[in-house]
Amino acid sequence: MRITTILHSSNNAGMSLPQRLIMLCGFLGLTLAAVVVQSSAVVAAELTSVVFQNPVPDARLSSSFGQKAERFHNGVDLAISKGTQVVASAGGRVLVSTDVYGDRVNYGKIIIIEHANGLRSLYSHLDSRAVAVGDSVLAGQPIGTVGETGKVTGPHLHFEILDGDNRLDPGQFIALSPSKTHVRVTVPTVI
Repeated sequence: MRITTILHSSNNAGMSLPQRLIMLCGFLGLTLAAVVVQSSAVVAAELTSVVFQNPVPDARLSSSFGQKAERFHNGVDLAISKGTQVVASAGGRVLVSTDVYGDRVNYGKIIIIEHANGLRSLYSHLDSRAVAVGDSVLAGQPIGTVGETGKVTGPHLHFEILDGDNRLDPGQFIALSPSKTHVRVTVPTVI
């Protein structure tokens, strides 16, 4: 009815048909843009909140994030028996799944998963990998097993969370005690 009103309105009597069509296209374009912007805002709001879980909830924290006497430790080490199942800390897409990652031979077998807002989780020293590059994974989905590949002193999972080139303290994202398995973190959306 609005379209008919626009095309046949007496207020538009001095307008030619092409001018009326241009007006109609403008109206439809603005309406569509409003719907798209509103939908994008809803999707962006959903992506700002990522829930991570401990990839090996029964593991013992054997090394925390941060400066050590000899170097900076980019993640946390979660000690547990070789062969223990490792799960995806959050849903996402597998970016890396390999036995040797570039020049980082110390990492051993490794998986990197990309999550919302470009956050990534890194799992290394794995004994086995159950996902391939490009796979979509859900939070809690098995992705491999704990091992002792690369440079290690015993079986454990080395776990990192990255934002671009920045390493973030996984303790801010996951509970490092077996009694609490989830932590919700809100990541600011950059528009």
